[in-house]
Amino acid sequence: MTDYFKILNISPTNSFEEIKKAYRDQVFKSHPDRAKINNLNFDEANKITQNIIAAYQYIIANFDICRNSFEKAASSYSVEWEERTKVNSSNVDWVEYYAKLRILIVAFKSGGIYLYEQLPINIYNGLINASSKGKYMRQYISYSFKYHKLETYDEWYSYAKKSYDSK
Repeated sequence: MTDYFKILNISPTNSFEEIKKAYRDQVFKSHPDRAKINNLNFDEANKITQNIIAAYQYIIANFDICRNSFEKAASSYSVEWEERTKVNSSNVDWVEYYAKLRILIVAFKSGGIYLYEQLPINIYNGLINASSKGKYMRQYISYSFKYHKLETYDEWYSYAKKSYDSK
């Protein structure tokens, strides 16, 4: 197994995205179409590329062995994560709260999506129960917790990973 990680020049703690990037980089460098550029003959380049593909396929098939601390935590806590909650508000569309990771994601009706780090559950509960979500956000959340504006919802994962790994 260690050889597979060496082939891709990664460690077992790399994230899924880092593994994909390493795979693409390695295949690009050793692809048979680029053999002359890298001073390899076609057969050598083909063999190297096949080894890279085999390593990547093995690692991806056994991805649970190479998850980093955030991914392990996220997968073990997934059962306890809150569902997306549609809220009755003039400016907040929905919220998601990840209790064990202490992360709140808020989508505003204007289209903005924000992630707030290290948010205690009592603040989240206060938001859900507040009669004015926008006022509660301004008063207790917006300026009190580190936040990130997300371009897409999928970006939450990378910010959450940074937050979790910095503990």
